[in-house]
Amino acid sequence: MITKLQDRYLLVSLNSRQPAVTKKSDKAKAAAVKDMLTKGVDAVTADKIAKAQIELWPNKEISDVMTPYHSFNTYHRRVTIDYLPGKGMPKLLSIHKQQEHSDKFYALKLAHEQCKADFIGRYSKIMESIESHCGEYFDPANYPSKDAVANAFEFSVQYMPLADPSAFELGAFTVEQSTELKKQLNATVQKAADNATREYRDRLRDSVQHIASKLRGGKGTRLHGSLLTNLEELLDADLNVSADPELQTVIDSVKLDTSTIKRAIRTRCDSDKGIAANKAEAIDRKLAALF
Repeated sequence: MITKLQDRYLLVSLNSRQPAVTKKSDKAKAAAVKDMLTKGVDAVTADKIAKAQIELWPNKEISDVMTPYHSFNTYHRRVTIDYLPGKGMPKLLSIHKQQEHSDKFYALKLAHEQCKADFIGRYSKIMESIESHCGEYFDPANYPSKDAVANAFEFSVQYMPLADPSAFELGAFTVEQSTELKKQLNATVQKAADNATREYRDRLRDSVQHIASKLRGGKGTRLHGSLLTNLEELLDADLNVSADPELQTVIDSVKLDTSTIKRAIRTRCDSDKGIAANKAEAIDRKLAALF
């Protein structure tokens, strides 16, 4: 049984949201086209104008505002591991990584706020441009106000302690009920941690398989120093949730073998690449044999 998981990890949620234009239903769009046709607008132009209010929405500029979030999300996915099933559920983060995680978040959150302020400052001109394009058929009701746009952006992180099943107060239950409930809680924690360990194993496999593939590549295959970055971050993130000794043994051997891979990347020598590829493939086989 995993003990004191709550002393090594915490739960973290990453949330994001961005503004979107109100999309017309097919029925509303058809009605808008019909209205324009009765006013003498030709069918092609009517259809174009009906679509314009969606097509002219500044998705590219909004995407630029969210760039700091996407940068953080890439990092966040590397240093966390799934714990509870389901989209949007909190992930496990090693307590040792919490300060680094928090520092990166606040740095990129600041960049996001600056990008958002710049976009909001241009929003009136963006709306003027759309109105100019649509002319008399511009419908401001289809667009959020400047304040609504500002409030529609979200980029936030929430840290939460991991519950200790043994700490639950079950005094209202009989001894038998209390024992059964604690058993169920422990089983849930065990299952979640086992799933997290399997996911970590699979991520390690993906990384070493990618390295082996690059090392086995032909003459034109480029070997960059960043080839090892993802693997080294995985090894450094303390994501062996269950502290499985067999997995830890493989992790330790991977750490030793990174020097061989670094040498192959540096020398580009076929023999060095072959040796490093053999080691990466051996590690993959060991990982595949676990669980």
